[in-house]
Amino acid sequence: MARYRGGWTFEREDEGTPGTYITVPQTKSVSGLGKTNNTIDASDWDDDDNEVTLAGRGAGQEITVTFNYDHNDTEQQFMITKVEGGENGNVQLIQAKGTTKTYQFNAAYIGWVITPEADDVNTLEVTLKISGGVTQV
Repeated sequence: MARYRGGWTFEREDEGTPGTYITVPQTKSVSGLGKTNNTIDASDWDDDDNEVTLAGRGAGQEITVTFNYDHNDTEQQFMITKVEGGENGNVQLIQAKGTTKTYQFNAAYIGWVITPEADDVNTLEVTLKISGGVTQV
């Protein structure tokens, strides 16, 4: 089994050129990428012994992308602006170690946090909520 460390790149779609993606530099980490299906209780009220649960519509995960913060970087500042504007946008995560995998999805930009560090690199965390499905390309 292959084990990889690092190798993730975060990109956002260029609003002026749909289908073209721009790298947001210095991706440090990405929290879990995925989907959770809601559940529906379909149990018969007359049958106390058999619980029936069905998968409902899926909801995208909330993910946090952490960057080594560079206050001069226009792409990192662009992401803060997207949060401030309460906007959505198309993004992709690329895992480039081993066989390259690209995950594309639309996301709501819902939060940002800058963490100053005295003994380490300052970080920018951007929180996104996946809207719709995640496509592997």
